[in-house]
Amino acid sequence: MRRCETLADPCNLQEGSIMHVGALDQVRAAEMIGSSGADTRVIVVTVDDPAGWDRQEATGSLSRALRSSEIPSILSFLAHKGKVVRELVDSFDICYMVHGSSVVTEAESVSAEEAAQAGLVNLAEEKAFILSKSLETAERIASLAPIAVRYARKAVSEGTKVDLESGLAIESALFSELFGTQDMREGTKAFIEKRSPSFRGS
Repeated sequence: MRRCETLADPCNLQEGSIMHVGALDQVRAAEMIGSSGADTRVIVVTVDDPAGWDRQEATGSLSRALRSSEIPSILSFLAHKGKVVRELVDSFDICYMVHGSSVVTEAESVSAEEAAQAGLVNLAEEKAFILSKSLETAERIASLAPIAVRYARKAVSEGTKVDLESGLAIESALFSELFGTQDMREGTKAFIEKRSPSFRGS
């Protein structure tokens, strides 16, 4: 797992399929995501300092980096009584928030519990549980075929912008492309041989 708890020295990151960024600074976090290597399969952004996460201008660069990235991302928001803007929450594929924090929408501030009930975030829980849940989810995603994960995200992202027929056509085209990948053959072979697959992202 790649780890960078303070973003002070990104060169000290360990090689691995999961990039775990301790996001004390949104601009630096965006730079880290933008420079993630080909081996990165999941990005986990952990926020334990609430400063600036409730301001649109402070989180803009990170939001843009997430939207332009093909890598699945998880927001682990541990900042008790902290607030995060709705646009940034929506930029992550998965969002877990600690009790006491909240999401800032255009009209109001919604508690983490209310946001979870409304489907704005995936989970509102205690701090220790959220961090372990985030890393557990990241490990599970990282174990999957990376091309299939990217295509699934692309199908949802592009499919929700068009009508149903066009969305199904996008899904069908991406599904067809997967049949030409080595990961598809490895997955099929592993299933027949009753073993865990070893996906390479090709």
